[in-house]
Amino acid sequence: MVAALIPETSEYKDRVLFTNPIQVDRQLLVQRVGDSTTIISKQYQLANDTIFLPKNSPYKMLISNLSSQIADTIYVAELKNTTAEVAVKMVADGIIKHTICSESCAANMKKRYPNLIISVPVGFQQSTSWAVPKKSIELHKKLNEFLSEFIGSAEYWELYRKYY
Repeated sequence: MVAALIPETSEYKDRVLFTNPIQVDRQLLVQRVGDSTTIISKQYQLANDTIFLPKNSPYKMLISNLSSQIADTIYVAELKNTTAEVAVKMVADGIIKHTICSESCAANMKKRYPNLIISVPVGFQQSTSWAVPKKSIELHKKLNEFLSEFIGSAEYWELYRKYY
């Protein structure tokens, strides 16, 4: 079981069973205030630019789709042994120029790093869920029963406020 907020993509749906959605989120471009380069304000301005993502990020497909939509190349550089949060910190520290993360992650990280700009969406709103192997049908059923009761409860909102 993967108990993380994974965006539901067609690529992953072929390999895993997603639980009922835990939240709906969208992905945002993360960049730094005061960077010597131009601040991106529109998606098409990413043409011929590079987005840094954790290796095997589900957002790699999103960038590929966006690249097709703007009819220009957006390069992806994969960061080994890192997470979205570490990539965001690397942007804040000026180590990398851009990354992408969920809106909830971006808002949380902006509290720690006020020099971030997180205003450019790079995708539509998307359900995020936990995932289990396709063969784990009983576990999938039990998790959905649990989530149906838990999401919206006082305990859920306490955890949500603490971490998001």
